[in-house]
Amino acid sequence: MRVRVAVTALLLVAIVVVLRLVTAGRAAPYVTAAKVLQRYQAGERLVLVDVRERAEFVTGHIPGSRHIPLAQLEQRLGELGRDDEIIVVCLTGSRSARATRLLREAGLNARNMRGGILQWRGPLEK
Repeated sequence: MRVRVAVTALLLVAIVVVLRLVTAGRAAPYVTAAKVLQRYQAGERLVLVDVRERAEFVTGHIPGSRHIPLAQLEQRLGELGRDDEIIVVCLTGSRSARATRLLREAGLNARNMRGGILQWRGPLEK
C-alpha cells in the first residue's frame, strides 16, 4: 500500500512539473495599468478591449474601450486589426491573460493589462 501511495505521489509531482514546463512559455505578455494610463493620457493610439461580461463593463470601463466579452472573443476576431496594438482588460487581469493568449495565437499584437481595471487610476465611463 505504501509503495502505491509513493508511486502515485511521484506521478502527481511529475505531472505538475511537466505542466509547468509546458505552460511556462505561454505566459501572456503584459503591460502595467500605470503604463497604459501614461500612454492613454499622451493620446497614443491604443485599442483597448474589455473582455468582462456586460454587467461588469457597464459599472465602469476605460473610455473608448471596446467591449468584447471573453466568451465572444474568438467569434469576433475580425473586429480587431492585425496592425493594432491591443491592450486587453478585465477586472483583475486573469481573463484578459487568457484573452491575450488567444489573440496572440490568432496572430494579433496583444498584451494583457496586468491587475485589470482594479489597478486603473484613470477615468472610467459608465
